[in-house]
Amino acid sequence: MADYFNSPNAGQNRRAWLNGLLGSIGDSADYYLGPTGVPDRTRSAGQLVDMVSPVSGTLRSMDAAGRGNYGEAALEGVGVLAPAGIAARFGAPAAKAVVETVTGTGNALAGPISRAYQDVVSRLNQPGDMGTLYSNPLMAPFDMRSGAVAPAVDTRVPYQRDGAAVASRISNIPSSKSVMGVEDLPPAGNFTKITPLQSRALPEHQSAGYLSDEIVPPRVQQSIAPLLGRDVMAIVGDQTGRHTVISVDGKVLPNEVASKAGFQYIDVPGQGYAGASSATSSKATEAGRPTTRDPYYMSFMMGEQSGDFARHQGNIFGEMFKSAPIAASNVTKVDEAIRKIGVPKTVKVFDDNGNPVMNPKTGKQKTKSVKSFPFTNFGTVADPNAVSAYIDAIPTGTQRAYFLKGMDTDAFQKMGVPRVSDARLAAADPNQIGMDWGTVGYRGFTPDLERGLYPTTPAQSTTYDTGIGKVGQADTFIEGSRGIPANLLYRDLAEAQRAKGTGGGLLMNSADYKAYEMSPKRAKQTIDDLAVETVDTFLEIEKRGGRGDALRYARDILSGGKVTGAMVEAARKANAPTWVIAAMATSAGLSAANQPTQRPGLLSDI
Repeated sequence: MADYFNSPNAGQNRRAWLNGLLGSIGDSADYYLGPTGVPDRTRSAGQLVDMVSPVSGTLRSMDAAGRGNYGEAALEGVGVLAPAGIAARFGAPAAKAVVETVTGTGNALAGPISRAYQDVVSRLNQPGDMGTLYSNPLMAPFDMRSGAVAPAVDTRVPYQRDGAAVASRISNIPSSKSVMGVEDLPPAGNFTKITPLQSRALPEHQSAGYLSDEIVPPRVQQSIAPLLGRDVMAIVGDQTGRHTVISVDGKVLPNEVASKAGFQYIDVPGQGYAGASSATSSKATEAGRPTTRDPYYMSFMMGEQSGDFARHQGNIFGEMFKSAPIAASNVTKVDEAIRKIGVPKTVKVFDDNGNPVMNPKTGKQKTKSVKSFPFTNFGTVADPNAVSAYIDAIPTGTQRAYFLKGMDTDAFQKMGVPRVSDARLAAADPNQIGMDWGTVGYRGFTPDLERGLYPTTPAQSTTYDTGIGKVGQADTFIEGSRGIPANLLYRDLAEAQRAKGTGGGLLMNSADYKAYEMSPKRAKQTIDDLAVETVDTFLEIEKRGGRGDALRYARDILSGGKVTGAMVEAARKANAPTWVIAAMATSAGLSAANQPTQRPGLLSDI
């Protein structure tokens, strides 16, 4: 085989090899999809695998052609090149149908498939026995439909984000506020502060782009029992996802924007968590203390507007601004309004003689909040690129956040400025849209303390400068759930907050959040049997009885002082129908709290 590709007729031979490969893909596509490209769902997955067996043989022969260590890439390529060829012939939806039929996992393999495909192509392009496959004009990618040389196929998986569909899916799911009887906004209403827009922001949103080809889906953990004996540490993060945005509100962005933050950052091989140097360092320092037992980082979700801090969210808004319908008569008004956007700043208080004014209760100098105006040097929106360039030049995430928040007003909207809420929703991880502030369990991982902290690259994060890696794969503990209330998992911190009267309940508040964000020592919980019983019961009630019952269970536990097994049992009985409790006791082995000598039953015991 190696001689075949290195003979005097190597170019023609490579061409014949590629034609054979693509031909077998085309035959498989014709058989499965038919002439119209409509999937024939009467075909079994086994039949489809049989159909692509010629592709498998071709790839194995490629392995034997002289690369030596080609095995894994070749085997992955069986599931890569066939869908890629089908996409070239019939489009991405048809390829997606094939992948779903074979794997039964839908988009779950999109990242690994794309990475494997790119690995194969990169190897083919390297010098050597199989080199210059695509660099040789005779071996340019072949169009199966016309038989002509065609441009290389983009292997990224496209997506369409239909806000109305997302709103419909989450509209009837209770929130912590609704369970507590507190007035709540419509689903995802907090993506904007413009009151008339809050009910429409999500249903009217449309965006599109490409799924990340970097991420590996997390392992699904059905219980937190694997964390027994470990110290779980909260890591706060915004709701943005890891994908590429190419259009918003039906308008193609002049430049696509890669969203690189949020908790999907953890899904990328070699990455764990990234943040500002001081925050990332203090978390790692606490994790490395002898008193911290086998540390584990777990996600803590910030609010809907937290992504304003991230550079990529600002970049999306800047690209949207390039086609903003701002009338000439409004240009000066918009310019002046931007320059008047204020940023709060805390300053120390002095008396008229310049002496510090002290707080008699705390003994510390008093402070007050004043406004600064850092955007007075803004140019003019008469230049469609001005906002994009200006956002790129803003020196800090805090200022970026206030710039976007300042543009999120009804007055700006009426002058033709794009909706900031659309930029936020386009950047968001769709799985987190509508989740309560302060939920945990979406992602978790073991930090790589041995490697330690490292400076991030632009390919890893465009916002945060310091990262820490992970050991092994990321986990998720809330498959099918809308998230675990943080105060339910972090029992010690919540009990302390309730004792002080400053929080610790079902509803996250600023005092709670400040502790989770600022104090690695306090935002740490040892997972014991009671923690497993408490959290696993919440997830099981949600699974069997619905989100409302689960939140009411959490509310009852978080309304008292110290959490006990008896309290967990009482809350379970009060907030789950009899049949749910019976099913839980039977299938999950959840124990009664009056059996202290028996380890509480765990969902992992099923």
